[in-house]
Amino acid sequence: VDIEPINQNLSSEIGIIQLGQMAPQSTPLFTFNEIMPSDVLDAANFAIDNNQNVEIPQSTIEPVEQEFTFDNFEEAVVQSSTISISIENQMFITLGNPINIELRNIESDAIIGQVSFSNPIPTNSTATEVLNLNGATLPGTIKIVVTGSTLGTEEDTVPIQEEDLDSGFLVTITVNEMYVVSATALIPEQTIEKSGFFEMNQSSSQVQLVNALIEFGLLELNALLFVQVFIQF
Repeated sequence: VDIEPINQNLSSEIGIIQLGQMAPQSTPLFTFNEIMPSDVLDAANFAIDNNQNVEIPQSTIEPVEQEFTFDNFEEAVVQSSTISISIENQMFITLGNPINIELRNIESDAIIGQVSFSNPIPTNSTATEVLNLNGATLPGTIKIVVTGSTLGTEEDTVPIQEEDLDSGFLVTITVNEMYVVSATALIPEQTIEKSGFFEMNQSSSQVQLVNALIEFGLLELNALLFVQVFIQF
């Protein structure tokens, strides 16, 4: 009896993976100079030049953005997550209300997630909101876009100096927990420095060989292969 060969692809599903808690990471500073309208900046500079106090009025924040890169992965397909987003106000004015933060895809500009701070954030204080990214694809590098308003100096007249214009606020992201369907991890580059004879069983793109005197060995270059298992009866 002749039986035709049977070809079958064998696959195995790993399931949902839990990523550990990731340390807080902050954006570069969003500065007073970046978020204030031109007329407010003109008034602030006039007060500085003339050594005067100034009242900063309520203002609308035009969209400002910063790039943000996660240290732990290049891309993650998220099943569920809990992420804390904090704003640390280092300025002499009150932020809000509200302040809106959007996480956007850099290439498509699509919104991945967004959160709103509805209460004012006074100077030298921090506010935190929680964002759940469920079912989202999260690139390793994203764009953080901030909009909203400020309460200025809340009708107070305050002294101002040149360095106040470069003060600002930070946006900090902390991944409390994240369950992913798949993720591309980032492994820190490793440097091997050793003298004498030792065996290298495998290679990695994350291993940096500074220099080596090779006694014997085989250098193998591999392309990415899709493996099929053929079962023949």
